[in-house]
Amino acid sequence: MRTLIDLKEEEVAALDAQAKREGVSRAALMRQAIAEFLGRIGSPDEDAGFGAWKRDARPAIDGLAHQEKLRREW
Repeated sequence: MRTLIDLKEEEVAALDAQAKREGVSRAALMRQAIAEFLGRIGSPDEDAGFGAWKRDARPAIDGLAHQEKLRREW
């Protein structure tokens, strides 16, 4: 898929210089940079539930005490 982005002349020059040092095209260098960035930030789905209980405003519940309370209600 093609994507159009606006870059400053200095950025294009720096990308071209790096691409030349690595022996790859500018596009290949940008694809690599984007892949590394996306790998670093991870998928939103992976982290969606992480820490959900930690942020919960409810106080911590002792599991055994909670179980005994429920059984007393029977």
